[in-house]
Amino acid sequence: MQNILMNLAFYLLVVAAGASFSLQQAANNHLRAELLSPWWAGFISYVGGSLAMLVMALVCRGLACHGICFRVPARFHGQAVF
Repeated sequence: MQNILMNLAFYLLVVAAGASFSLQQAANNHLRAELLSPWWAGFISYVGGSLAMLVMALVCRGLACHGICFRVPARFHGQAVF
């Protein structure tokens, strides 16, 4: 029973991720139209996303997901940058 609920949760997460991707594209298009510049719209979207990730990183700091960083070797921490 727990396995079925876990699978259902993951399926719902995938659907939510797909919906958020579509909504993000629509929001970026509306922002570009309002600012009259795709460059500024992209910059604001990037900064907003970066701030949201920073907030989530600070919120998750005390949770179990924070312990994952300590199990990953330090040489892999900067791989996403390159």
